[in-house]
Amino acid sequence: MFRTIGQKQKAHDDGIWTVSWCTKDADDYIVTGSVDDTVRAWRWNNVDKTLEQAHRFEGHELGVISVATDSEKSVAYSSSIDGQIKAWNLNDGRLLGKMSPDGATPWTVAISHDAQFLAAGSSTGKVYIFDVGTFEQRAELDTAADYISALVYSPSGDRLACATMKGYVIVFDLKKATVVSKRQVHALPIRSLAFSPDSKQLFTASDDGYIKHFQEAGLELLGTFSGHGSWVLSVVVAPDNQHIASCSSDQTVKVWKIDTKECLHTFSDHSDQVWSLAFDKEGKRIVSVGDDANVFVYECP
Repeated sequence: MFRTIGQKQKAHDDGIWTVSWCTKDADDYIVTGSVDDTVRAWRWNNVDKTLEQAHRFEGHELGVISVATDSEKSVAYSSSIDGQIKAWNLNDGRLLGKMSPDGATPWTVAISHDAQFLAAGSSTGKVYIFDVGTFEQRAELDTAADYISALVYSPSGDRLACATMKGYVIVFDLKKATVVSKRQVHALPIRSLAFSPDSKQLFTASDDGYIKHFQEAGLELLGTFSGHGSWVLSVVVAPDNQHIASCSSDQTVKVWKIDTKECLHTFSDHSDQVWSLAFDKEGKRIVSVGDDANVFVYECP
């Protein structure tokens, strides 16, 4: 059954804008980034259903707006309005390194599925690719578009999809470093996008209140999910490739069936807009964070 199984009230001193679930062996970390300028790592105990703070990472001078995690190496990457990207060791809490795009503020970050590269989308419409082994910038991709609000690597590793504040989706072929698809798919900003596990489908979440479902090749529209009462701020795809989850400024988290576009359940635990969410490795649990500074963990059948 769908149920709320864990929570951390006032996990940060201000709104939480981003979250990632990182699992390696028996260690389950939930990593959160906040407007209070900190990144925090929480150890999830699946027996007691509790969240215990493992690390508080400090060093950003302004709000943290995006986090990405590498489960194999137990590393978290955070980007901030201060223009810095930082790498943190989840085991011992050390700062491993820093990255900064040339002349741009990184808004959103994503780790490649082989955990070799980190992509950072910027306010200039450019994407900066960093080698996470050396923390050096390796490449620059130009969307020839506006502010990049979200980006994601395909699980296959050969595609990078970017979304913009003007509702465009741009897909790069990473082997050729060329744009293979570019299309305005929403009239309002896209806040999040996600690949399906087979890399063949894309999902977008927008301020227009809708989630759209596309074939990656050519960005052919396959359907629309409707039910949120306001901006949809994040969308994630379950590992089973049959479900997605979304969160919204309407203060809810929803779970959907992909083939029917049916909303299976709505969680209403948050008291303010919900900025980000993530599935665990097996897709049986979801974590969400929002402007109420709370963290909630849900169980999905």
